[in-house]
Amino acid sequence: DVRTREEFEAGHIAGSRHAPGGQLVQATDEYVAVRHARLVLIDPQRVRAVMTASWLNQMGWHDVYVLASFAGFAVE
Repeated sequence: DVRTREEFEAGHIAGSRHAPGGQLVQATDEYVAVRHARLVLIDPQRVRAVMTASWLNQMGWHDVYVLASFAGFAVE
């Protein structure tokens, strides 16, 4: 979940992890245990997630997806 801490705490998909976009890009190894793992970025507005996915792609992460909605997922 690449949203702000406040947005994440207000409600997020169960089991998701908070990793603000800029921090995820700068410290990917701290958030992702396996290099080249599949990453699904969450941001209902899609702006931050799409930008973060683009940065990650440029860094060599090619299995990156953007989830556009919380629909169908349990939210906590």
